[in-house]
Amino acid sequence: ISGYLITGQLEQALQQNRFSFLDFYTRRFRRLYPALILVLVVTTLCAVFILTPGAQNQFGRELRAVATISVNYYFLGLENDYFGMMADHRPLLHMWSLSVEEQFYLIWPVLLWTLQRLLHGRNERLRLASDILVFLIFGFSLFWCLYSSYHDSSQAFYGMPSRAWEFAGGGILALNQRGWAERDRLGTILRWMGLGVLLVSVVWIDGHDLFPGYVVLAPVLGSLLFLAGGYFNPRVVGSGTIWGRAVRHTGRISYSFYLWHWVLLAMVRSWYLERYVPRDILMGGVLSYALAHLTYVFVEQPLRWGTTPWSCLNHLRFRHGLYAMLFLYMLGNLEIFYPVAPTLAQRQAARWSVDPVTMPSGCHLASSGIPLASVDACSLGHPSDPVRVLVWGDSHAGRLLPVLKRYSQNYPVRILVRISNGCVPIAGVIPAGDHSYRLHCLRFADAVNQQIGRLHQRGVRGVLLDARWLWYLVDGKPFDLGLLRPAESVHLLNTGTGLLNPSHARQVLADGLRQQLASIRHQGLRIILVLPEPEVPYSAPECLARLPVVRCNELRNRFEQNRRDVVSLFRNLVAGDPNIRLLDTTSQFCDARWCYARKNGIINFVDDNHMSTARAIASQPLYDAALSWLDQDQ
Repeated sequence: ISGYLITGQLEQALQQNRFSFLDFYTRRFRRLYPALILVLVVTTLCAVFILTPGAQNQFGRELRAVATISVNYYFLGLENDYFGMMADHRPLLHMWSLSVEEQFYLIWPVLLWTLQRLLHGRNERLRLASDILVFLIFGFSLFWCLYSSYHDSSQAFYGMPSRAWEFAGGGILALNQRGWAERDRLGTILRWMGLGVLLVSVVWIDGHDLFPGYVVLAPVLGSLLFLAGGYFNPRVVGSGTIWGRAVRHTGRISYSFYLWHWVLLAMVRSWYLERYVPRDILMGGVLSYALAHLTYVFVEQPLRWGTTPWSCLNHLRFRHGLYAMLFLYMLGNLEIFYPVAPTLAQRQAARWSVDPVTMPSGCHLASSGIPLASVDACSLGHPSDPVRVLVWGDSHAGRLLPVLKRYSQNYPVRILVRISNGCVPIAGVIPAGDHSYRLHCLRFADAVNQQIGRLHQRGVRGVLLDARWLWYLVDGKPFDLGLLRPAESVHLLNTGTGLLNPSHARQVLADGLRQQLASIRHQGLRIILVLPEPEVPYSAPECLARLPVVRCNELRNRFEQNRRDVVSLFRNLVAGDPNIRLLDTTSQFCDARWCYARKNGIINFVDDNHMSTARAIASQPLYDAALSWLDQDQ
């Protein structure tokens, strides 16, 4: 729709030799920024009273990216899952599409204006050249969109080049409707066809589809058919009725509704830590519509057309748009560098969630997974002590660092840590999810596995393997992963489709772990395999600060049911080998009925699954016993 409207306006202005960049961008500013500034200021005030200081820092970075029209690439850099649960708590996530639009209109007018200059304003040649240009953009951008969807779906979703074809589709319609005569019946047919395709898209496309991919062609085609139908038959049946007026008014306030709806949804979900459909309908539907109407009537229209009671606001110019961008940027800086916590809940959540662990100095992980940092750089303990134990795993193993440091201080041994977040400690398997293959995990694990033999020669006696095992089994949690073998080639990287399904992931885990344990035992090393650890429904610090305590806990029976298959697999793998032991930490978090977010006055988790430092230290005797056993000669 945007490509149709703006391209039509640009072509008309260029044909009449009255196009001005200053005028074009001034009108864009007056159209978009007044409502945008209002929503962002209100959102910032809400963030001050709802978000924790850490979340405010994140919000400030997003706000700066909105100000610089680059928030789509900011989220792309985070590899944020647009349809994942973490997206629920990002108030400015929806602004990615506004950035894509404005990036396109930084380039598109320049291209059309350049054509006009090269062709000296000759109308027919200009029209032909414009047609060729818009078709080229459409074709190349659509190709890049489809290619990226299968190779880097985040780039395809957030990137302007992979979205430009949607604007170009509207531009093609705008440039080629010249000379069309009104044909009522054809217009009606096209309009209903377009509406039908759009409704089918709403029902058909869901989170399991690769997106954008081919499925995005459906809503784009539906929109173009509907627009074409309106051109052939501009008379809308029932436009004078209450229903017709309501539909048209909804179209008029749609920009303000777009701005408000996600902000309200994200803020209320950040407070209650969950989705709740009735509340979402009230906030993202009813209240958003009411605020959109008020914003349209009292902000959008008066500032756009210069009809406010204040003369200083009736003559906004392009420079004021630059001032607005600077204002928003500075507002983002305030949120980043000076976050505040005026409520008790914010202060408690912030205090309980600030719980960093630090890797040994110099133990840097390469983005590609290799090369591994040196053994000395990644070892805990006195440099003169021998390296006796290897701890290998993902971020769950990383939460053991306080325990490992204490052990290495109390005993004359060093502990080597090989930790890569989001990477299962098994060689020869690839974690894969909605974004891409995690090939760096494969390279990292293979390198650690190859090093184990050399470590045994240096005196290493045992290996502790710890990971968030259930997360790699497509278990339905946000950002969950599946496991693939290197030889397996899949195109659809959406979890739950193709080979990325629970059954296949369990088989890959079973085969891979069996081979990994055999490889380690072949080197004569002992092994501790940590069983899946408890998790809770919400981030423990925020939940305990805001919700009734009972809602922050998980039923013990449900936890045991979730991990039953993996526990059975682990028990079968270690059966009969006295040099492999299982470590079950459940007693540190749970009693017979509940697994607690807080137990005996200790916050158990820094989020919904990572063990807190306080709980790790409280569990020191359990881990000391395991490490001591690994340190013994066989």
